[in-house]
Amino acid sequence: SYGGYDFAYKCPKVIVCDGCRVLEETNKQEEKKDETVSQHKGNGPTPPKVSRKHANVKQALRNGIATQTQAERYEEFKIALQALCTNANTTSTSDNSSKPSPFQNTTVVTLPTRHGYGFALRHALQYCVT
Repeated sequence: SYGGYDFAYKCPKVIVCDGCRVLEETNKQEEKKDETVSQHKGNGPTPPKVSRKHANVKQALRNGIATQTQAERYEEFKIALQALCTNANTTSTSDNSSKPSPFQNTTVVTLPTRHGYGFALRHALQYCVT
């Protein structure tokens, strides 16, 4: 059976948390740009750029670009998710009278850097056993 109770509670699941690139604050970018432009005469590092398609906050998040605050919140979310999944596994094995959690049998994998959807999915498939 591929649905219902067995799927939601007993099926092994993998949640992959992709990494993100942290976008520097606007003022810091302008300061760095001034420094690097004055130093950049063809050999030094190029100033950090944000393309127009990533200028929109929603679009930037879709592409794995977050502000420092968003990245910190994402780290907190990943820690809470890991705790939720760990508690769901320990609660389900020790206390059979409690309501089962859909996070039972869930593995949380955190990628250290931004991989994107396709490569994150490929990484998750390594945990699947048929």
